[in-house]
Amino acid sequence: MVEKLPKLYKSDAKDYQRKVVPMLKTKEAEPGEYYIDSLAVYPQYRACGIGSKLLKAAALKSHKLGISKISLIVKPENKGALKLYKKHGYSVRGKLKQAGTNFLSMVNLINPTGKSSSKKALFSKLLLF
Repeated sequence: MVEKLPKLYKSDAKDYQRKVVPMLKTKEAEPGEYYIDSLAVYPQYRACGIGSKLLKAAALKSHKLGISKISLIVKPENKGALKLYKKHGYSVRGKLKQAGTNFLSMVNLINPTGKSSSKKALFSKLLLF
């Protein structure tokens, strides 16, 4: 399923032309685990808090579904994404190779209140523009 976050940005043709629409694509990977398949923000809009809002949205959605684990994979050379994920409580659980490309597998455990198990991350509220 693709989360367009309509409160964050309108998803009309003008927004696509201006390239400001962020994307978060998630799915339930296995029982009890939510998987972030894609998280994308155009380069000129990075470091503006959009990625954080997308991760918070995923955490809140997983909490509402009763899911306590969120996972994703990321290329090790994607330092900006790694920093963002670690800031939000994700930790590396292993390395894997898919189609000849190296990835890090990361996971975030969400407690029953909807907060990350990491003290660094706060998912109690989703603040949208």
